[in-house]
Amino acid sequence: ARRAALVAVTKSDPFASDSTKSAADSTRECKQLLKTMILGVKTVVWSVSNSRMQPHPLAGVQAMKGMSEEECLLVARLVKNGLPCFVIYGTGPDASPGEEKEVLDYFAGVFTVLDLRNFKQVFELQMPTLYER
Repeated sequence: ARRAALVAVTKSDPFASDSTKSAADSTRECKQLLKTMILGVKTVVWSVSNSRMQPHPLAGVQAMKGMSEEECLLVARLVKNGLPCFVIYGTGPDASPGEEKEVLDYFAGVFTVLDLRNFKQVFELQMPTLYER
């Protein structure tokens, strides 16, 4: 009886070892995690793009708008390294074109919060990668 109870707890435990989870369960969890991360990244990119401190109006210094060069490079890496992750939505027994489109729309939304200068810089850096795909 104790062994049966242990097996029941292990199967319902989200932190159980991988051997007790099916491949479909792991894929579903990865998909949900990716979707959540994309939504969080959009918030982070927007926050970084809009967080520049405004100088005192009497200082006569123009405020820097948008992201720094280093931050743009990080977002460019997101494009390059993020795109291969979406393969998970188009493969497997529970592949859903609707779900894939939804997540790609979320990913595209990350870049809609960039100002024009940063958007151009990010995609100029990744154009060869996008062209190859």
